[in-house]
Amino acid sequence: MTSEKQAGFSLLEVIVSTAILFSVAGAFLSMTAANGVLLTREHSLMQNVYELMLSRLVDTFFSRTSWTMLLYAENHSISVA
Repeated sequence: MTSEKQAGFSLLEVIVSTAILFSVAGAFLSMTAANGVLLTREHSLMQNVYELMLSRLVDTFFSRTSWTMLLYAENHSISVA
């Protein structure tokens, strides 16, 4: 009888490679989820910082322009022709 060698993977090789694949995929997904939580926290923190900076900028702008406009209005008269 002649014995032909069959091509392909054995069941054990398929099970081991699937287990390795699932382990790597699980580690990747857990790292991605943890990174997502950190990015959400960082985004929230940066949004708060930007809002604070913008509010201070607006407050400074209005505090300086209101005095400037009052001084300008007292020293200059607007005439309508």
